[in-house]
Amino acid sequence: MHADHFRGHVVLAGCDSRLHVINAADGKETNNVDIDGPTGSTPSMHGERVYFGTEGGTFYAIDISTAGDKKPTVAWTYKDKQRNQPIRAAAAVSDRIVVYGAQSKAIYGLIPASGKEKWKVTTRSRVESSPVIAANRVVAATAAGKIYLLDAATGDVKWEYEAGGGFNASPAVVDGRIILGNTDGTLYCFGSKSNTKNN
Repeated sequence: MHADHFRGHVVLAGCDSRLHVINAADGKETNNVDIDGPTGSTPSMHGERVYFGTEGGTFYAIDISTAGDKKPTVAWTYKDKQRNQPIRAAAAVSDRIVVYGAQSKAIYGLIPASGKEKWKVTTRSRVESSPVIAANRVVAATAAGKIYLLDAATGDVKWEYEAGGGFNASPAVVDGRIILGNTDGTLYCFGSKSNTKNN
């Protein structure tokens, strides 16, 4: 099971094909909702909505509330009918875009309010690393060792790099630099030399 926190509660998406809302103070489940299959991805929270994908290839947006006994409700779901594969990485979420990668060899950008596909970038490899949204860009990496810098609004590829190895860990973006380690033991740091501070 993987968890995120929400107003004194923990939200767990589990192998039992359910999303659980747990009171952090006493560990008791306050609510749950059925999903279409088990999941190995950590849910992402934005406002009172949780986003995650399942082994069944469905991406969920579920509205939750800790007020009273209000049951979580599915706001929308998205499924790539042509490339229906498991989703094993956490999504990145902002007010304008929800981004995730999947075993379907693609990176998806969805509209948070509706779940409609805004853009899709096909890759030649599975995406097991969680993407990161940094300002108006998305950083994503594949299991075959390719790093992408995408325009968050359009999905246009602004930069890409073939690193080799593979990426399972998520990138970090710090002070305009992308930092990411791969499966061959190499730690990469990309960024402009103009960002270097003189000591």
